[in-house]
Amino acid sequence: MTVKDLSRFQYLEGEIDTLEEHLAELDFLLEQLTQDAIRDAAYKGELDHCIADIIYTKELIRAKICEREKERRWISEFIFSINDSLLRTIFIYRYIDGLKWFEIADKIGGGNTDESVKLLHWRFLKKYNAGLMAHMHPGGQWERECCERL
Repeated sequence: MTVKDLSRFQYLEGEIDTLEEHLAELDFLLEQLTQDAIRDAAYKGELDHCIADIIYTKELIRAKICEREKERRWISEFIFSINDSLLRTIFIYRYIDGLKWFEIADKIGGGNTDESVKLLHWRFLKKYNAGLMAHMHPGGQWERECCERL
C-alpha cells in the first residue's frame, strides 16, 4: 500500500469538483446560447455543441463518482483492517476526510503534533509494506494487482 494508492480517493474528489465546476459553466453558457438562438438561428450549432458537452460532462461525472466509491470501499477496507485505533483514526482523517497533518493532530489531541501523527503513519506504512514484500507472488506482482478489486 502506497501513499499514491491511498490518495487516489482524494484525487478523484478533486476531479469531480473540477468537472462539476465545468458543468456549471456549461449550464450558464447554455442559458446564454438559448437566448441568443431564439433571436438568431445562427447560434443553433453552438447551442447543439454546448448540449453535447453537457451530456458528455455529466457522463464523466457519473463515471468518476462510481470510480471514487470503489476507491472509498477499497481504502476503507484497508484502513479498517488496521488493528490500532489511533492509526485507523489517522488514516481515516488523512485519506477519507482529506485533512492536513496539523488538522489530524488537533482532532486527535492528547499532545499529538503534526510531526508525531505523520511519523506514526509513515512507520506503519513502512512496516506494512515490508510485510507485503515477504508475500510477493513469484511473478513479481503485488497481491493487490493479482486480486480483483471490490
